Amino acid sequence: MKFSRWEMKVIDVFHLTSGHTVLVGRVQDRKELIEKYIVEIILDDKVIKIITIDGEWLTGNNHPEGHRAISTTEPLNLTHDLVLQHDCRLRVVD
Repeated sequence: MKFSRWEMKVIDVFHLTSGHTVLVGRVQDRKELIEKYIVEIILDDKVIKIITIDGEWLTGNNHPEGHRAISTTEPLNLTHDLVLQHDCRLRVVD
């Protein structure tokens, strides 16, 4: 399997009662379905945490701006306001 390096600009975050956190944004350099990866969370060019994502949540609809949803069950301190006020990204760890 070919390793795929991609990055996501996070524009929103949702903490669900199921224990999942869903990160929403635009993915660069990856059109295929995103599965389980280890990623860095980068806030204003500084790596703040490394997590495992569970993969992409499919809604059945393509977002008109190309936004996608990626989930994790790892605890995150990201909030809606934080990702709006800062440059927040996910990037695959080599």
